Amino acid sequence: MSHSETVNLDVLKVELDALGLNLFSVFSARMLATSVPGLSLPENTQSLLLIGNTGPLMWKLMPQRYFEQKHPVDQYATDCVTRMLSAKCSDQRWSLLFPNNTDVNVPLQTLGALAGWHCPSPLGIGINPRHGLWFAYRAVVAIDSEFDESDLTANDIAVSESESPCLSCPDKPCLSACPADAVSISTSPNMKACVAYRCEPQSSCASSCLARLACPIASEHRYTEEQIAFHYDRSLLSARQWVASPDYS
Repeated sequence: MSHSETVNLDVLKVELDALGLNLFSVFSARMLATSVPGLSLPENTQSLLLIGNTGPLMWKLMPQRYFEQKHPVDQYATDCVTRMLSAKCSDQRWSLLFPNNTDVNVPLQTLGALAGWHCPSPLGIGINPRHGLWFAYRAVVAIDSEFDESDLTANDIAVSESESPCLSCPDKPCLSACPADAVSISTSPNMKACVAYRCEPQSSCASSCLARLACPIASEHRYTEEQIAFHYDRSLLSARQWVASPDYS
């Protein structure tokens, strides 16, 4: 029996959806060899699984015990994917490349663009017409199984760069909402200005991003306030370290 007959992508997607990991796409290793030069995959890898989440569902499903760990979101994603693949792909060789694997540099944004998950946005993060700015990458798996070509578009939010909702957004409220004036429609975000403002005392962007919150695209998928604060509080620690480092000057 061939590998492609032993792994059912629909089953994997259903299992992941139930865990809040509701974005899924698969690439052939042959395609990645030409599309992402320099990507180093484990020997015998035939396919790469890209797994993510949209909206607040995953956050709401995470058991409380994960929040007692150092990296709760990464650990939850790791446990879910490991448990699911161990049960559904027990006869396959696979390895988790992201998260928690420092041996492999996985270009998440590049893979996301190839999967059609996002278009560029003024904020420097991907945007999708269906899910807006409210999605994230959670796991990348290399697997020794080759899927049919029809399986290689196993996601339902694929878009092209020309379909970016930012192009047709008339008011672009993200620009005026940024108190640091760090967002532009024509250039990349001014990260120094963004970080400097976030590190100010009583900054209104310390635990959130006013520009991101102002985006009207798919606002119904916005993360919960608790979820937003969790991620931005952690990124603020990194921002303060950058400001204090010689690289910032």
